Amino acid sequence: MTGFLFLQLFIWAPDAQINSCEVLIWASGVQMNTLAALAASPQEKDRETLQLGRTLLARLPKDLPDGQFEVSPEGKAAAFVVLPGRRKVEVNFKPGAEYASIGRLAVLSDGRAVYAAGKGRKHVIVAGDREGPESDTPLDFTVGPGGRSFAYMMPFAGDRRAMVVDGKSGEYYVTVGVPLFSPDGGRVAYLAEKVGKKMVVVLDGKESPEYAHVSAMAFSPEGSKLAYAASDGKGQFVVADFQRGELFDGVTDLSVGPEGKNVVYVALAGQQRCVVANGKAGKLADDVRQLCLSADRGVAAYVAVQGGKPSVVVGVKEMPAFASVDHLVLSADGRTAAYVVREAGKMAVVTNEKKGALYAEVGPPVVSADGSVVAYAALAEPGKMHVVVNGAKGAVYERVERPVVAAKANVVAYRAIANRKAFVVVGKEKQEEFIEVDDPLLSPDGSRVAYRAHDTDGRHVVIGKKRGDPYPEVESIAFTAGGRLVVARVRVNNAPAIVIDGTLHAGPKEGTFVWIGPWTANRSGARVAFPAVARTKNPGRELWWEVLP
Repeated sequence: MTGFLFLQLFIWAPDAQINSCEVLIWASGVQMNTLAALAASPQEKDRETLQLGRTLLARLPKDLPDGQFEVSPEGKAAAFVVLPGRRKVEVNFKPGAEYASIGRLAVLSDGRAVYAAGKGRKHVIVAGDREGPESDTPLDFTVGPGGRSFAYMMPFAGDRRAMVVDGKSGEYYVTVGVPLFSPDGGRVAYLAEKVGKKMVVVLDGKESPEYAHVSAMAFSPEGSKLAYAASDGKGQFVVADFQRGELFDGVTDLSVGPEGKNVVYVALAGQQRCVVANGKAGKLADDVRQLCLSADRGVAAYVAVQGGKPSVVVGVKEMPAFASVDHLVLSADGRTAAYVVREAGKMAVVTNEKKGALYAEVGPPVVSADGSVVAYAALAEPGKMHVVVNGAKGAVYERVERPVVAAKANVVAYRAIANRKAFVVVGKEKQEEFIEVDDPLLSPDGSRVAYRAHDTDGRHVVIGKKRGDPYPEVESIAFTAGGRLVVARVRVNNAPAIVIDGTLHAGPKEGTFVWIGPWTANRSGARVAFPAVARTKNPGRELWWEVLP
């Protein structure tokens, strides 16, 4: 079975408490496939394939303000806050307990609603039909990535505090810190202070050894390992996989590679700094700046400043020093570093140790994942710019913007302006002219390009050399996995809609959507899902879960 890409659905219920209100939850009654919640762009996960179709999640009250509802990451359930007049929670149409107030609201991936509720002078966190312990002060909670779990700090009598994770209270401490979830949302770590001002890191309910101070924690990308910086009272060290590292005066910029195999950080030794990678300390410098890491954290690149002169260090190799070094980037495989330097009033891009041509100005370089392509915009003289790809100069235009490079191919694209017309250039080929264009997007293999364009008849989604239909507004565009589909959010007749590879989807009856949430896609990139609110003839609105095309 395949997995899918996912994107966090935003929390629409307000953080502030709403007095005398009601939360209702409707479940679809249809087994949906698990989606995970993140706040940026779609990400891959091994999950079930999205099932095509439209599922009714809820019928929203007519007087419900826009945005005061929440959809579970997998589209299994929806919850919303009803304003004054009702004080109970209803789940799957079954009345629940009554409350004086309802605060922030979320829905977990399993369809349970989580919310903060007021009971007169007491406050609780409710998950599903279960109340947590009562507090004299208002409570708030944090939901982890994917909506798999939630956590919050609970104060108890006797100046004691505990972390409650998924409704289960941990040990009592003097204080507890903010929960840190692993990237997959399956693990939780937090800092806690014990009696005697001793600090511990609690991971999945288990304590670390006691320390005088803990300053930072970091999970590996898949969440299997945790590293943290700690102190016994003199200096700091990093603990990774239960192993204590070398003692330094301080630790910053801690990062952990996949499965915890590579641990990198900046260490302070007196007034100097060095980069420590896998337990090996690099050369000391007056300052360390612009730390960049390869995808596996096995290679570190950074700017080391010694005696006021900056130089780039890649791994253990130090490059020549320059008057200034800016915009350092490192390829995902760690083989290629590129950066901007100044020399004799001019600027140049250096790739590893090879310095490019001098220009009046150059933009920040971009590097392909395998390091085989380095590209940047360059200003030869006022009104004359071109893009440089691996040292070769492109066509001259009045203006060019920072190029983009395909993730898995040596294809470069950028937007440019000439004779008051804007256009995109892919490789060496100039595309159609418009009044205005946005930066292009490239599919991972470089075979597809997409971008937003503005012309006299409206705004378009351009895919390859084909401009789509005109719309009053095109809010955003993105590729699904592998560049298989181009998904755009647009507005038609002052209503939101989704355009998938040029096909408009605007509601059960075209043009009936009044709200569309963030979309997600399956791992192959062939299907797109999103929550949407549609107008109905009866009072109120309907909240749907759509899976297309």
